[in-house]
Amino acid sequence: MLAFCCVSSSFPQGNNTINNGDKNRIGDNTIQLFIGDKLFVEANQSGDSLTGFKIVSVVSDSSKTLIIEFGLEDFGSHKASVMRIVSPFKNIIQYKAKIKYLSVPDYYQTSVTPLYPHVKMKEIWQNTLESIVLSDFIVSGM
Repeated sequence: MLAFCCVSSSFPQGNNTINNGDKNRIGDNTIQLFIGDKLFVEANQSGDSLTGFKIVSVVSDSSKTLIIEFGLEDFGSHKASVMRIVSPFKNIIQYKAKIKYLSVPDYYQTSVTPLYPHVKMKEIWQNTLESIVLSDFIVSGM
C-alpha cells in the first residue's frame, strides 16, 4: 500500500542552489534532511515516543529502523520535493515537519500524513525545498 499526500504552498522565488554543508543533523527525536538524502535511522520506542535516533549505514535491525528518502522528482513541467518514509513500528506514528525553501532563512511548519506500520508514505511539495526537519515522533493507537 502507498499513502500519498500533496502539500501546496506559495514558494518564494530565488536562487536554485542547495547548500547542505551540515548534512544529516540528528537529535534524540529530530532528523534534518537535505535533498538527495536516503537515511536509515534507528529509533527506540520509549512509552509513547520514539527516541535515541541514530543514523546507520545499513539496516541491521529492521524492527526499529525508519527508512527515509528526500529528493526531487518530475511533477508536471517542473521538479517537486518528495519525501518517502517507511516505519517498522507496529503502531501509527504522528510527527511534525518544518520545511525550508531555497534562499529563505526560516523554516515553516507543514502538514504531514501519519506513518502507518510498514507502509511507504509519500509527501510531495510542489516546489524545490532546501531542507526538512522532522520532529516530535509520537506513537499513537497504543
